[in-house]
Amino acid sequence: MEQEREYLKLLEILIAVAEANKGIIAKADDRLLDAEGLLQKFFCHAASAVYLYRNTSLPDIKANFVDVASINVLGRTALETMYVFHYVFNVPSSEEDKDFRYFSWVYSGLLERQNFTARSPQGKKKLEHEKKIIQSLREKIESSPSFKKISCTQQTNLLKKGTWRLESWTEIGLSVGLDNSHAKEFYSYLCGYAHAGNLSVLQVRQAITAKYQKNLCAATMGILMIAIAYMIKGYCKLFEKSFVVLNQNSEMSQTVNFWVEIGATSLKHVKIDWGKAGV
Repeated sequence: MEQEREYLKLLEILIAVAEANKGIIAKADDRLLDAEGLLQKFFCHAASAVYLYRNTSLPDIKANFVDVASINVLGRTALETMYVFHYVFNVPSSEEDKDFRYFSWVYSGLLERQNFTARSPQGKKKLEHEKKIIQSLREKIESSPSFKKISCTQQTNLLKKGTWRLESWTEIGLSVGLDNSHAKEFYSYLCGYAHAGNLSVLQVRQAITAKYQKNLCAATMGILMIAIAYMIKGYCKLFEKSFVVLNQNSEMSQTVNFWVEIGATSLKHVKIDWGKAGV
C-alpha cells in the first residue's frame, strides 16, 4: 500500500532525527531525557497503530479483526503526546517560561504519584524521597515570574491539584499549527472512542467486514501521519543536530513539510483518509 509506505517513511524520519542526538549529555535536570521520553512514547503509539491496522489475529480463539477502537484511542493519545511536547518544549520563548512549564509538568506527575498507595518498602521509600523533590519544585514554581502572571485560581489548581496545562487540548492543537477541523472536530471524535461514547460503540458494532473496519480508522491513520510530521518538526526545533539531519535531506524535509501543510489545511479542502490523502 502506497500510504503505508508513506507512513513508515515518516516513522523512519522520526527515528533518524532522534538518532542524531546520540551522545548528547543531559543537563542538571532530566529535561532532555524527558523530551526524548515523550518522543519514545509517541513513536510507540504511532508504530502500534500501523501494526494494528494491518490486522489483529488470535488463532487460539479464532479471532481475526481490525481493532478500530484501539487505533482511534492511539490516535488521540499520540496527538496529546505531540501536544505536550509542543506545549512544554517548543512554545516557551523565554528561559523563565521554559522552566515554569517544565517544572509544572514534572511537579504534576510526582504529585499524582503521591496519591497512589505504595505496597513495597522500595515504593514507600520512593514516595518519601519524592516529597522532597516536590517541595523543591514547588519553591521553584512559586518563585517564577511566569507563575505570578497566571490567575490565583490557576496558581491554586497547579499547586494543590497539579493542573499544569493552562490551555485546552484544542487551544494547544491550534497553537501547534493544526487547522480547527483537525485540532477540535477530529480530536473530539477520537475522544469519543477513549471515553466509550455511544457513537464509538455503534460504529464498532456495525463494523462487520474487514473493509468496513479499516474504513472506520482510515482517517485516523491520516491524522497520525500529520502528528508524526509535527512531532518531527517540534523535535528538530528543540535539538539542533536533528534540525541539521532533517534539512540536509531534501526528500525527508519535503515529506515532513507536505504533511505539516495538510495538518494546517481545513478538512473542507483536504482528504486525510489512508488511501486518499492530499490537498
